[in-house]
Amino acid sequence: MASLGFSWDILVLVGILLQSLGKITPDQATLLFQAGYVLLVPGFLCSGYAIMFQSWANAYREHSVVNIGVAAYNTYANIHNTFNAIDNFPKAFGSVFKSFTGGSGKSKANGLILVVAVLCVLSGLIIAALIVHRVAANDTRVSAHASDAAQN
Repeated sequence: MASLGFSWDILVLVGILLQSLGKITPDQATLLFQAGYVLLVPGFLCSGYAIMFQSWANAYREHSVVNIGVAAYNTYANIHNTFNAIDNFPKAFGSVFKSFTGGSGKSKANGLILVVAVLCVLSGLIIAALIVHRVAANDTRVSAHASDAAQN
């Protein structure tokens, strides 16, 4: 989920920067955001369902107000996100698809916009992977005190 958040933030920053520098038109910026949405929504939904099911399992295993509240919120958020995706995804996908098949003569430029969207998504995935790798590498170190206690 974090990688998707990084990807979206990078995509928005790149889109705003490119448009403000005059490198892309407002229509191309809209296409960039719609292409990013189409690329990221399946990941948001899948990871959202994984988080929701994990929170259900936690609430089932350990009955507490906090765990049940987290599970309830995750269920609500996932239902809300799913209905928004059902409403908005076909529109965004249709718009992206139409930009390549509309015969507007801009399919080469639109292809570059799609490449920029994919690069933004990949950069978010790489950033999240680097952070996880760095944090996981720090958490696996065993201090000298802990190893001595384990041997005694």
